[in-house]
Amino acid sequence: MNKKKLLICDDDTDILEVLAMVFQPYFDVIAEPDSAMVMDLVRTHQPALIMVDLWMPVLSGDQLIRLLRLGAPGKNARIIAISASPTGQKISLDAGADLFIPKPFDIHSLIAEVCALSEWNALDKKEISGP
Repeated sequence: MNKKKLLICDDDTDILEVLAMVFQPYFDVIAEPDSAMVMDLVRTHQPALIMVDLWMPVLSGDQLIRLLRLGAPGKNARIIAISASPTGQKISLDAGADLFIPKPFDIHSLIAEVCALSEWNALDKKEISGP
């Protein structure tokens, strides 16, 4: 079975590594800490889903979302924004994100929400054990 591609961009490499590890069983994961590289990676890999942290240097997550929504490549990708900011939901949805997930997040809920957004029910394919 071909896995959908998930591009994750977070400048916090610890969070990036954890997210990549968590989603590896469900998606073909591309992990990138540098927001300036995202557009090139989208052109090259054409991910079905893109997860971005809102607060990053160079290009913020909301700037990336707006760029992606302007046109190909990435215009039709599902975009998930993550942030610990209390205003993150409004900022990300106003920019064009499909989903906002606040940090800190529950890993099991995060997996379920992202898989549901991808229109691929990974819960039927893999057992996700609760706490």
